[in-house]
Amino acid sequence: MVITFQQRQAWDIGQAIPLGSGLDDGLKWAPLLDQECGSVTAALETLNRDMPHLDGDCYICFSTSCLQYFLLYRRGSHNKVMEKLAESLQSASKETKWERSTSQGSSAYRTKWERSTTGGSSAERTKWERSTTGGSSADPGMFQEEILQAHQRATLEAQRAENLSTELQAAKREIAELRHGPRRRARPDLQQTRLSQKIDVTAFGEDLLGSISVEDLVSISEGDLSNLCMAGMHDKKNVFAVELAIALGPCHPEASDLPGAIFLDDTSVTSLRAAVAQLNTGELVCHGDLAVAWSASAMGYYLLYRRGCKQAATQCVCPYWCNLLGSEFRDLTPSGSGQAQRR
Repeated sequence: MVITFQQRQAWDIGQAIPLGSGLDDGLKWAPLLDQECGSVTAALETLNRDMPHLDGDCYICFSTSCLQYFLLYRRGSHNKVMEKLAESLQSASKETKWERSTSQGSSAYRTKWERSTTGGSSAERTKWERSTTGGSSADPGMFQEEILQAHQRATLEAQRAENLSTELQAAKREIAELRHGPRRRARPDLQQTRLSQKIDVTAFGEDLLGSISVEDLVSISEGDLSNLCMAGMHDKKNVFAVELAIALGPCHPEASDLPGAIFLDDTSVTSLRAAVAQLNTGELVCHGDLAVAWSASAMGYYLLYRRGCKQAATQCVCPYWCNLLGSEFRDLTPSGSGQAQRR
């Protein structure tokens, strides 16, 4: 089996915060990357591969597919960036309130001044127009057009202020979720994963434990596992299928926890459908009945078993769950007991 170790990247897709379609002046403390990148993924590749010498903790990039800006921050600087972003949002909120109060006051003062001056100026203007044009009055449509333009400008300003307030509230909710909400479960690191809390049995449910009973957990021995895994090894009718899988959780299991199972390369095979297709076509050679595959969409590992080998798979998983439920996880170092080679 070919296993590749991925180095932990300083910039990751999980460290991107949406900022909306407009970029506020209060975010100028974060440099804006070249918009030729065009996506968050391209920006992350640029930062990790081509620009590792940069010392900044956060940068802003624009996504052409989402039509909005994203704030990228370096691993380990989450709290500092969140505090800085909260300060910027509070400052933007204060500026919006001040603009509203001043615009209302200035408009009221301007209306009062126009009313006081309109009476005298209109009479003088009418008298002057009559003397110069021979009594022809001014075009009233011109004044109506100016009034309409002024009204449109005021409406646009009000809409802009309302949009800014909406984006501010959305950003505040986003920050609150990042600070206090449950963190999104990310793919575990293969070198440095360590869980510091006990596993809740009820959280996994029947999907994880399948049909495993308490009697199965007690009665299984290593000899039984070897015989069960070797049974049906040469039966070509026993094919793999997506529904013939048992969930193992988000952490990479050790080879000693699942004897007789091969571990597929989780960098090239990232879905159960791909794993099943390659195992059945022979692109991936499996000399046993059990294979461990990674599902990027479900963010977890699964134990695939051949049709008719559910009992062998169930009894293989029992000791693994016994170890997880009885103590904390140890440092997870992947090592395979089988081999999966590409032809």
